[in-house]
Amino acid sequence: MQRMMQRYTPAGFEEITRPGLPGVVYVDRARLCAQAYRGRAVRPTWNYLFRTSAQMEQEIERFFLGLAAREEEKRKRAEERRAYVPALKPGDVLHTHWGYEQTNVEFFEVVAVKGKRVTVREVAGSVKETGHMCGITRPIRGEFVGEPITRTARPGDEIRIDDVRYAWPLGEDETGSGIRCSWYY
Repeated sequence: MQRMMQRYTPAGFEEITRPGLPGVVYVDRARLCAQAYRGRAVRPTWNYLFRTSAQMEQEIERFFLGLAAREEEKRKRAEERRAYVPALKPGDVLHTHWGYEQTNVEFFEVVAVKGKRVTVREVAGSVKETGHMCGITRPIRGEFVGEPITRTARPGDEIRIDDVRYAWPLGEDETGSGIRCSWYY
């Protein structure tokens, strides 16, 4: 059974927080030491002894400014995600590009778009060998090899296929010239 850890709160330390920010700093002004915690963390973000109270106040202020900047960035990203509208339409082809010691490429054709939800089906690809176990692959539109899957589009018209693969639209040059791939037997 896993033991639940609790945050250490030093006795006699002053607790400093800022409204709307997920952090706390515990301060002992007499000994010039402080510990800062972000969010619900059990371990401190930092735990310092200072030479002067001015240095301590400066570090505390820097900690809260960093938290504020981080919260603002999170808010902006969430706003962008909410405002994002995919430019994908049925017939568009997406591709994956992944692998270790080889380059796996799969193609997915968009079959339906409803809001931010995109339904795709994997399509076959043709490979022209250009060297030893490497080549150029292109999609064969309409030749489906997989079942439909529905995913939420992300900014940049990217969709997550599974834990390993992300698919994004083929560029104009990639549609004609193809994408490099490699394999091992």
